[in-house]
Amino acid sequence: MKKATFVAGLASLMMLTFPVAATAMSKDKSASASQETMSLLEMNAMPYIALRQDVVGIEASSPNNAKVMREAHHLLASHNPSVMDRAVVSYAALVAADTPAFAKTIEKMTAKKKKRKAFLQNLSDDPAMIRNIDGADAAIESIMNMAARDATRISLLGGRFITDAYTIQNQGWAKRKLQSNGTSRVNGATKWAASRSWPEMAASPAIRSKAGTLRPNLVADAIWTQEWSADMSPPKPNSKAGAFMTKALILGARYATNDLKPEHLDRYASSRATNRCFVSAKLNFDQCIAATRTPFEEAFCIGTHGLNDISRCVGWPAGAGTPK
Repeated sequence: MKKATFVAGLASLMMLTFPVAATAMSKDKSASASQETMSLLEMNAMPYIALRQDVVGIEASSPNNAKVMREAHHLLASHNPSVMDRAVVSYAALVAADTPAFAKTIEKMTAKKKKRKAFLQNLSDDPAMIRNIDGADAAIESIMNMAARDATRISLLGGRFITDAYTIQNQGWAKRKLQSNGTSRVNGATKWAASRSWPEMAASPAIRSKAGTLRPNLVADAIWTQEWSADMSPPKPNSKAGAFMTKALILGARYATNDLKPEHLDRYASSRATNRCFVSAKLNFDQCIAATRTPFEEAFCIGTHGLNDISRCVGWPAGAGTPK
């Protein structure tokens, strides 16, 4: 499949329109090339980064009128759950590629043309080998820490909305019956999502080593950084997350070697558990909103399903997120 065809298909699948700014790679002493466009891995990760940006916007609002509830509902309901597993795995792969120990090993194993060819062939023949290279455990730890931090930040916001629901339930505006019924509001959110303006997003300021390998340098960008959340719940090993981590490492290695192709994404950028979680969260969110009659009830739905459910979808590989 040609890259242009793949990108067009991906955009259609996502139902997202992200203006992508052409961004040169930041350079240090070892950098020697520029990246004019967003990488395939970043393009796949964008829906998750957009979700994080919406969380930031919602955090800045105060639940003091029905309009705030509507805006939060629209933002959270606008994300297509069918592409979120691809986005989360892709972002985890970027985190792996940005882990110093993992990046150093990939650079060392591909420093020469023959070594690079042998490494990529080995990765094709035995993808699971990536779990055994030096730095793989460090990369998995980085992914788990990111997942736990992100899930905690989203969960804390969800808890705030649930607390607000109880706080505002006796306020006039919050207990006043909404003019449109819940089903109409769910349908309205769907229409809003189809025409919403998505935030502009530039490529992460990647760095190329002397050996030609790439590091996304996520921490240098406030949007892409794996330190998006300062909140921290210690990650817990999840035995069911093995396939998730392996796929992220494979894609991270392909990105680092500048050998990532659409077929690699089609094969590895997926997670059934993550997909089921996001799809279920969206269904529960829509059903909850459909049953609401007042803004304070909406606040409860936003906190419980729009945010807390999502925190589990993000955090499950690290045993994080709001418990059921």
